[in-house]
Amino acid sequence: MAEEKEEVQVEEEEVQQEERTFKQSEIDAMMSRRDSKVTKANLKELGFESLEEATAFIKAGREKQAAEMTEAEKQKAENEILTGKLTETETRAIRAETRGAALELGARTDRLDDILKLLPEGDEPIKDRLKTFLNERPEYIKKSGKNFSEESKDQKIPEADAVKERLRKSMGL
Repeated sequence: MAEEKEEVQVEEEEVQQEERTFKQSEIDAMMSRRDSKVTKANLKELGFESLEEATAFIKAGREKQAAEMTEAEKQKAENEILTGKLTETETRAIRAETRGAALELGARTDRLDDILKLLPEGDEPIKDRLKTFLNERPEYIKKSGKNFSEESKDQKIPEADAVKERLRKSMGL
């Protein structure tokens, strides 16, 4: 038993002699060297020689992505503008067609804007809806008191033709 205690003490002394105390600066230096080796190994594995090279590559990739996204955003904005213009042109064409049809049917020129606002939406052709509207509201008709349940293809009003011609020009027809 005494021999065992001596062996344990001898082993503990050897371990104590092998232990060394390090200063914080020494630990930091060791960790920094280790980190540097790991970083270099990782960079080499990714195909880069230095951290600067990897940083430049990533920066260039981000700039390219930003430029592409900016281009995509520009395209999206341009598409929205063109869609808005198309919708506006379609609306103007419908309004012009409605005005022309209303004038052909004898609507008062000073009430055209009111007619456009009050004309109900529907699946029927504009001219049919206008006929119904004007028959129900004679105050919007010129004083001739015409009944619009009958077709009046022969009667053309020069102002309606002018509106149609402007519409054709604006649409490039």
